[in-house]
Amino acid sequence: MRIAVEETIAIRYMLFSMGVRVAHASYLFGDNLGVVQNVTMKDSLLKKKHVAISYHKVREAAACGIVHPVKIDGRYNFADVLTKAQTNKVFAMLVGEVMHG
Repeated sequence: MRIAVEETIAIRYMLFSMGVRVAHASYLFGDNLGVVQNVTMKDSLLKKKHVAISYHKVREAAACGIVHPVKIDGRYNFADVLTKAQTNKVFAMLVGEVMHG
């Protein structure tokens, strides 16, 4: 999620440089409920020290209104086409959406 935040910040800056105003937070979809909860709930505790920098980077971006992390079901996550085994039906739906918009 940290990498997605960094890319979002870069794209928003590029748009700003071209005179395009981005008024709202960019949605950041993820299918890992624990990660989404950790970065959106201010009372959540960090239990894994090796991800501390990534955790704080994403929380800061969410708190500043740059990104808005949202939980999405894995059946609708386009990134899963390349990373996880899918049923034929889910695979066809996801690839069809990517190819045809």
